[in-house]
Amino acid sequence: MDSPVRGSQVRRAGDVSLSWWRSGLRWAEYDRSDSRTIPQRPRVLLIAAEKWELGARFSAELRKRGLAVGVVAPRGQMIRKALTGDAYYDFRRFWKVDWFGGIVKHWNPDFIICVDDRARQSLLGYYTKALSSRKSDSLRMKQVISKSLGAPEAFKLLEKSSLMTLATGLGVRCPPTVVIPDAKALGQELDGSVFPLVLKADGGFGGRAVRIIHNRQDAITAFHELRWPVSWPQHLKKTLAGMAARLPTFPGPQCAVVTLQKFVKGRPANRAVLCWEGQVLAGITAEAIEVSHDTGPATVVKVIEHPELADAVARVVEHLGITGFCGFDFVLDELQHPWLIEANPRVTPICHLRWGNDLIGAFYAKLTGRPLVGGPGEIHHDRVALFPHEWLRDPCSRHLHSCYHDIPWDQPRLIQACVALRSPDARAPDITGIKTGVHPDETTYAA
Repeated sequence: MDSPVRGSQVRRAGDVSLSWWRSGLRWAEYDRSDSRTIPQRPRVLLIAAEKWELGARFSAELRKRGLAVGVVAPRGQMIRKALTGDAYYDFRRFWKVDWFGGIVKHWNPDFIICVDDRARQSLLGYYTKALSSRKSDSLRMKQVISKSLGAPEAFKLLEKSSLMTLATGLGVRCPPTVVIPDAKALGQELDGSVFPLVLKADGGFGGRAVRIIHNRQDAITAFHELRWPVSWPQHLKKTLAGMAARLPTFPGPQCAVVTLQKFVKGRPANRAVLCWEGQVLAGITAEAIEVSHDTGPATVVKVIEHPELADAVARVVEHLGITGFCGFDFVLDELQHPWLIEANPRVTPICHLRWGNDLIGAFYAKLTGRPLVGGPGEIHHDRVALFPHEWLRDPCSRHLHSCYHDIPWDQPRLIQACVALRSPDARAPDITGIKTGVHPDETTYAA
């Protein structure tokens, strides 16, 4: 099968899947001869556990920059439907360490990238298990995970319950935050607080574990809801939270650490960075113009320069010795002061944008020791409508006309999968005058 990237001579390695049988590990490979053309390119293993389109988009962007991408993802997800990788492996959350070690041995990646928090948590779990194993596969796995994350032990400090204390100690501006162990402690904190406030739970992503609360009853309900696993259905958690709020003896979960944070009024901002052993190699800062919902990700961003914000990120990255792609969320108040509210030690939706800095290009250069030649052209518009999120939020949005619309036109399967996300009863979009996602000076990597 020919590569979907224009100008590339690399052929796809086929769909490589894993199945767990009682007898152990069985590999099922298709069109194996194609894999002979891949070793000349640096190899990345991309882990995507959630149903986001981000994995498929980032995989395609990595291949544009000349990287071979092995994908670990559940079957049926967008990243597999879009065929933006070179090889595919099944994702299992509760793998034995030997299973993941087999994937690492087979694909032999130079680097591992996590697309979402669930993938990162799984990767850290494999690392912890590998520490107690003496097998050669485990040794190789420990080496590549440590290279890809920096110091894995430090990542627990990036959780919402720990980051604020750490960053405040580094001189970074953060809103007052306190860990809430139980409902009684929550009541005591609310007595001396002014609404609105923010409740957060560790392990959440995409705003799923964040609640803006405006009164005491909402706070109690939200607290009980956030303590249940993030992956559980929302309606089930709300039902259980309501029961827990009404019945003092109702057994509550002990799954997530919940924090109460002062609400900072302002506009959300994000800085995506590529780090290497505690040093920021490249970064891009964006202010949110539109968001998917009150606590959700941005759908339209404005690329900005903010030295104080960039310096705050550099301090945290250096202190923890982080390696890889990472995103930091801020709120810019009315005086444009940045307030750090949380970190995402993984790929974020703006990591692929090439505006002044090319994070993936810098990653390629660091991994190979030589600068990237070619790749997608630079964006010259400072406002970007992120596809498909702004289109899904409002298919008739004015930003689709006035901003650079980041559509991956060279990935038709990905576009088709994203379009399928829109509800059939949503109003039809007005496509007149929409700026396409093709860079006027776009070039692609040729092997």
